[in-house]
This record gives sequence, structure tokens and C-alpha cells, in this order.
Amino acid sequence: MSSDAVKSDPPAEGEPGSEPTRRQGMRRSTALQMLFVLALIAIALVGLCQVSGMAKRVFPAARGPTPTQTQVPTNTPQPTFPPTLTPVPTATLTPVPQIAVGGVVVVRGTAGEKLRMRAAPGVAHDVVASLDDGTRLKVLDGPQAADGYTWWRAQTSAGAVGWVAADWLAPVAQ
Repeated sequence: MSSDAVKSDPPAEGEPGSEPTRRQGMRRSTALQMLFVLALIAIALVGLCQVSGMAKRVFPAARGPTPTQTQVPTNTPQPTFPPTLTPVPTATLTPVPQIAVGGVVVVRGTAGEKLRMRAAPGVAHDVVASLDDGTRLKVLDGPQAADGYTWWRAQTSAGAVGWVAADWLAPVAQ
């Protein structure tokens, strides 16, 4: 065999020819390390884009279609018997009585004092009569506002006519 066919051991350190092989190995490992670092940086950037929501703004088509819910109709069996009608009671509205001309009112809420019937609407006018709680009056005219009160002209069963403040009157249903 010739010496060219036999493979010799790599040159030892410090011998000529050993340096280029080492440099090539260092270049390969440095290149792989750089690729690994770049891959980690790319993964970190993609992750940050996903977390911050920036990916949706940069790549709107990457979201894909939004799933929607579809309701599936169901067959509900119909009853075979005719429905029974149940009568529903109706509420009867009773109108709330109001003070009105031609109506009847009763004196209330004077707390033992008497309601003063006056010659004209207002507290400065002469007192025509003093009325106890429970006194019924027929409303003849009004309303008129004076001195912070609403006044109604009314007549007692004894025939006295004058103006009374509505704060102490309650309408009576006829």
C-alpha cells in the first residue's frame, strides 16, 4: 500500500495544518450559536406581539373567521286536546274623587282646631264661620290661589257661604 492511501492522524497542536481545522470548527459553532440566539429573539418578538395584541392589528387576516352559534330548530309536539279558557278576573278601577265645583267635600285634618271659612280667598279676609272636622260642604266655585293655599268657595248645610283652604278638605264620592 502506498502512503497516500493510508489516512494519517490529524496534525497535532502546533504542527502546520492544525489551525485551519480548528478555525472551521469554531466558525461552525459560532454560526450555530448565532442562529440559536436569532431564533430565540424571533420567538420572543412573536410572543410579545401576541400578548400585546399587536399581532391582530398587524395581521388582521391571521385571525380567521369568527365562529358563530347556530340554533338548530327542534320539533315540539303540539298538544292534541283543545286548550281550556280560564276566565281572568278584571280589576275595576274606582275613580279617585277630586274636589270640583258641584262636588261634596268634608273638613278633615284640623287636629281639633276649626277650619276658618272666609269672606274671600286669602288669610287676611274676615272669618264667616269656623268648621269642625267632619263638616260636609258643597263646592260652589274655585279654585283660586292666594297666600300659598288653593281656595274653594263652599256652602254649609246651615247655609253659610265662604272660602276654605283645600289643605283641610277631602272630596267625598257621590
